[in-house]
Amino acid sequence: MQEGSLNVRITDDGCPPEFQKLGTKRGTKRLDEKTFSPEFVIPKDLIRNNKLGPTPENPDGGDAQVWSAKLVVDGTGATVNCWVVRRMGSALYRDLEIVSERHLRTDLNIEDGTQVTVYLQGQWNQPSNGSALDIGQN
Repeated sequence: MQEGSLNVRITDDGCPPEFQKLGTKRGTKRLDEKTFSPEFVIPKDLIRNNKLGPTPENPDGGDAQVWSAKLVVDGTGATVNCWVVRRMGSALYRDLEIVSERHLRTDLNIEDGTQVTVYLQGQWNQPSNGSALDIGQN
């Protein structure tokens, strides 16, 4: 990606309660199930060097889902508005790709291992497979 991109590794307890109820084994791959609507989608053919493509199980493979987000550095409270990008069908399951016009590592003094919190903006939907999505309170 561009200079302002940052990969954030999700800790084992870092998924939201809704993902916990769905099971966290697949981690961020859960976003491919379209249960949390992105702000927009970039079609696969508009992404340079995109090696991901559709499969029988994932006809939208290679499309990039994009969510508006906020990244907060846990130790300092430094905050930046940003985007989270996930290409459908990506093998990554513990990482989020954060994109910003700012160089995040420099501007927010982020180093490997720095704890951050990412807030995605979106809407929970019925799963595309038609099964019920239970996101009630524990």
